[in-house]
Amino acid sequence: MALSQVYLEWEKQTKREGLQQERRATIKNLIQLRFGEIDSDLQSIIPQWMNLNSTEYTRLLLQLAQLSKAELIQYFQD
Repeated sequence: MALSQVYLEWEKQTKREGLQQERRATIKNLIQLRFGEIDSDLQSIIPQWMNLNSTEYTRLLLQLAQLSKAELIQYFQD
């Protein structure tokens, strides 16, 4: 029984890590498509963006095309 619980916890953690990797890749790809190079300023907001709840994460992805680099960085400074 304990082995089953350990497996379930491992599976849950693995799925969580996969989701985080997917979010990071999505954010980085969209930033690169929008602004070209990912400089240190843009790199520094990626962890904050990844930690947004699903609604805010998605809303910001959809708004990215209209935001300037300065506006995007400012979003995370407020």
